[in-house]
Amino acid sequence: MSDSSALQRNDIRLRDHLFKILMALVAGLVAYFLTIQDLKTAIAEKAPGQQVHQLDTRVGQLETLQKEQKVTTTEFRRFREEVIERLARIESLLERNEGK
Repeated sequence: MSDSSALQRNDIRLRDHLFKILMALVAGLVAYFLTIQDLKTAIAEKAPGQQVHQLDTRVGQLETLQKEQKVTTTEFRRFREEVIERLARIESLLERNEGK
């Protein structure tokens, strides 16, 4: 009988340890995703509002053109390059501002 009760105690301890490990993993994942979200929010707050508004307007215009099926591949590629260039400028501006 002592062997079975010892096995039961060991089984309970093992479950407790596994539960603690699982909870630590869940807490780590939650912390990771919350940190990523906070970083995204902080970057968005630092971005110059006018540039973000211009990009939003351009995306809206592109969506309208796509709905009307009038956007060409060339127009789309040109817009994409403009967005990439503008985002690169915003990123470099943010990096310079962080250094101050």
